[in-house]
Parts: sequence; C-alpha cells; structure tokens
Amino acid sequence: MARAMTVAADVDTTLTARLRLVGAGAVTPMPDVTLHDLVRAQAERHPDRSAVRCGAESLTYRELDEWSDRVCRALTARAIEHGEAVGVLGEPGIAFVAGILGVVKAGCAYVPLDPAHGAGRLRSIIEQASIRYVVTDDQPPCVGVQQVQLSRPDASGPSPVGLNGSDLAYVIYTSGSTGEPKGVAVEHRGVINLIDDLHRRAPSTRGARRSWLTTAGFDASVVEIWPALTGGGEIVVVPAGVRRDPQRVVELLREECVVAAWLPAAFLPRLAKDAAEHGAEYRLRFLLVGAEPIPLGLLQDIIAAIPGLVVVNAYGPTESTVCATFAIVPATGGDRNRRTPIGEAVSNVRLYVDPVDEAHPLEGELYVAGVGVARGYLDRPDFTAERFLAEPAPQGPGRLYRTGDIVRVVANGELEYVARVDQQLKIRGCRVEPAEVERALTAEPGVRDALVVGRMVADATALVAYIVPQGTIDLAGLKRRLSDSLPDYMLPSALIVLDEVPLTPNGKVDRDALPAPNWGGDESDAVERPLVPIETTLATIWAGVLGIARVGVDDNFFELGGHSALAAEVVGRARETFDLDLPLLLLFEEPTIRGLAARIGMELRDRELAEAWQSFP
Repeated sequence: MARAMTVAADVDTTLTARLRLVGAGAVTPMPDVTLHDLVRAQAERHPDRSAVRCGAESLTYRELDEWSDRVCRALTARAIEHGEAVGVLGEPGIAFVAGILGVVKAGCAYVPLDPAHGAGRLRSIIEQASIRYVVTDDQPPCVGVQQVQLSRPDASGPSPVGLNGSDLAYVIYTSGSTGEPKGVAVEHRGVINLIDDLHRRAPSTRGARRSWLTTAGFDASVVEIWPALTGGGEIVVVPAGVRRDPQRVVELLREECVVAAWLPAAFLPRLAKDAAEHGAEYRLRFLLVGAEPIPLGLLQDIIAAIPGLVVVNAYGPTESTVCATFAIVPATGGDRNRRTPIGEAVSNVRLYVDPVDEAHPLEGELYVAGVGVARGYLDRPDFTAERFLAEPAPQGPGRLYRTGDIVRVVANGELEYVARVDQQLKIRGCRVEPAEVERALTAEPGVRDALVVGRMVADATALVAYIVPQGTIDLAGLKRRLSDSLPDYMLPSALIVLDEVPLTPNGKVDRDALPAPNWGGDESDAVERPLVPIETTLATIWAGVLGIARVGVDDNFFELGGHSALAAEVVGRARETFDLDLPLLLLFEEPTIRGLAARIGMELRDRELAEAWQSFP
C-alpha cells in the first residue's frame, strides 16, 4: 500500500545557520475540517443552488452531495483503506467533480488521471501510486485495477468516520528529475488554508461563479474547483473543444458572466485585446495568474479595461499547495516591461532564503514552510527526504520545502522571481524535468543517447531533443510512441539527430555546442515559397507567431516549434485577417500552409456563394 512520508529529514545545521526568514503570512486560526465538510455545509445551506455547470448540464448542491455520497459508498463497500490513493479518470465536467468529492468523502486521496495523456503514462502513475480503484466511466488503462462506475456507482457501503484536516485530499503527479513522475501528497488543511486566504483577499468572490479551464492533473485546478464549492459558488466548466482556444475562452468568461478565473500566461494577451473592446461587458472581478513570468504592463492593461478587476500574481510549486505567495498587481505605476513580482507569503506560510553569498543576503534559493507544505512524495521517502527538511527553531518543528527557485527581496518587501538553480523548465505553465523526457527517449529502440534542453520560440520555451541513434531511426514513429508515455506539453517540438553529444574538455555536456533547430531555415535552404495570396498571408502570420524568418508551404507548424498555445494565436490572427469563424482544431488537421490555405479558401468561397444567394432577387 503506497504511503507518503510524513516526517521531514533531520535539521541540517549548516543550512539552518544560513537560512534567513524573509516573509511570513498572517497567522490565522485553522479549523480542523475537511473539504467535503465545507461542501456539505453549502449543500445544507443552499440545496437548490447550481454547484457546477458544463454547457446545458448542471448539478445543484443537493444533487452533487447525493451523487458524491453514492461514489463514496461504492468505495467503502470495497473495503477501501483510510488514506488510500484512488484514481479519477475523465475529462473536466460535472461527473468528474462528483467523483473527486466522493473520493475524499471516503477518506481517500484523489489522483486525477487525464485521458489525454498516453496509456503508458497513466499506467506508470497507477503503478507508482499503488492504485487499486479508478473511478471512471472509461476502461482503466491498467490490468488489475478495479473500476468504480462514475455515472452509476454500483454498491452501497458505510460512510467513513473520523476524518480531519490532516488527512490527504489529493495526489498530483509532477515531472521528476530522475526520469519518473513524482506524486505530491497534499492534505485538506493546506487547501483550506489557501481557500481562506483567497476569500479574504477577494471577499466578493465567495459564492461567485468561477471558471474551470485546466485539466485536473494540473494543480491550478485546485484553485478553480474547491474555492467555488466550499464557498457556495458555481463552477463553469470550459468545454474540451474550447479549452485550448484563448479567444473562445475569453468570450466564455464574458458571456457566462464569470466573476473569478485563473488564466495561463499565454491567454492574457488575448484577454487584454478582447477586454479593450468589450471591457464593460465583463463581470470578472478576480483574476489569478502565475506559473510563468508575466510583464507588469500586460496585467495593467487588463485592469484598466475591466472595471473593478483585481489581478493577483501567484507563485508556488505543487509541493506548497499550489500557491506560496500572492502579489496584488497595482493598477498603475512601475516599469511596464518588468516581471510582475510574486509578492508575499500566503497565510500561515513562512518563506526563507538561502543567500547566494554574503554580499546579497536577500537573494537566494527559496524555502517554504507552514500549513501549505505538502506531506511529501507518495511512497518515495528518498525523494521526500531530499526536498522536505525540518524547519529550524524557533518556528519549527514544521517542514521546509526546498523549491529550487532563486528569488530576491525587493524594496517593498515583496519577492521577485530570478531563476532556477537546476535544469527544470516551465512549458506552458507546467513543470518539466528534462531528465524525464530523456528517459522516455532512451527507452525507445534505436536511441542510444538523448539530451533535452529548452529553446526560446516567440517568447516561450520549447523543448528540443538531441538524439544519438543506434543505427537508423524512424523519427516519425518515435514521435508517435512518445505520445503514449508523455503528456503533450512534454513532447519535444524538435528532434535533432547527432553523431555524439558534444562534451567539454572535462567531460561535461557542452550545451553551447548544440546546434540550434533550423526553425525557418536560411537563405540557402530550398524552401518552397508561398505563391497564392492566402498562403502568403498565412506565412506572414506563422513567421510572426513563431519568431522565424522564412516559412515554406509544406513546413509542418508543429515541427517548426509550434505548440497548442501558439496554434491558438495563429488561428486567432487568421480569424481576424479573413473574418472567418475558424476552429482551433483546423490547424491540427491541416498543419501546413498549403493545407490550411486550401481549407480557408473553401470557407471563403462558401461565404461568397452564401452572400450571392442571399442577394439574389
């Protein structure tokens, strides 16, 4: 049975002597309750209020409470163990919410399983977490795992008793530096502490309508789902067909009168543009951003366009229960091109810095302590001991989490993110350890060695994989197989074949000697240039979005460094240019300029025929 390590490693006296306490959140009382206690209280208080809605489907709090009770009893009938990890497999939606609520009611920790991830990765998570039961209406991707039917729970067991805030709420898997994902085990009290802080900073959002954009396997979902349910609000689920399209998402926020939302950095330019035209139509009053550095000026443009909006920039690894710090973004002032500060500690959280040197005592690696620190890594006491340490006196005996992030304290006492101390990357807001991608590559037949690095493409980080083959290698087949073991944000944007990985004289990898991807080519390349006006226009859009010089009509967008966020930008610009309602899926179906131009040409001709018919006397 998988367990999370609950005791931190011994105090490192050398480290303790160096650490400086640089911030502490407000000390607030912590009720010893669970998330489902708070949701049930809302069901008793507002039984007929809508709790979650996705399109035309919705659940009231009474219906959600009853459905999750059935899931809970279906689990307890199977003699589920207290604190056991239980998978919940499915797309974001009303059934998924009932599933995770039923799991925590049963005294278990829910493990979100994203069906978009390959079967190989899902099997790996199920095996690492020792998952015996998966709540789903789909077939679990692992032999020997029992299915608990999500839509029709098939048993009626007893209700568990004796649950409290120190019980596990969920386990979310993050990328691992050893090549394997790691399950971060988070307790109810950490989530409740975060929710309480959010509600105190933005009291108008308690009981308000919140959007749910991310997949449940990304920890931002925690601040989209639970503050709404525990505060009596309504979750508006962003449908799967809309989720990756920034323009469609911001239109949904506006049309559905969403009051509180979390948005990734890639969606913010589109929100700023839409708000500049329709700002008065928004009911958005609280916007949480973070996961990646964001220019201050972009956030101030959004604040100026939407009346009454409060924007909070958040920072925190999954191990600190989503957020360790909050910064309320000022409406005006400051350097617009500067990174937005990450702010001050969340309530009941303490922040320490291990200074880089004596000359810079307020800059160094960040350590987080307090209520928000996770219990550890599920069933991995070795990794837990490496990253979770004992907090020094006089604040101890709590746990410190070593973040691996370098921060500095600025003049007003807020923190500013500086850099990483290791090779960890952020891809579209998700944490990626290159070693995990390298391990997936070297596990493939025909790959002798692999190295994965981050390269900048159009102001975003893209993964580039350098491969040393063993004989001939089918790159197209390799890409297809990788999608089985890695989520889409961890798939390399480019695969480059090398004879050997370049080394420095002392035997280390010579990263400066790695060839850059030939995204866009150069003047000597035999690239077939766009010929017709639609192709020429699309080539200009692609070049601008990808930040490259030249594009050929048969170049594949995703092999040029494109990914889903950049695809959304290309489709958004094409919509405006051609005045067509183009779906985001179109670029995935037609990833070349030639194919995309042909489809757009058909749309334009259909529109012309329709207009001609309407004008016919």
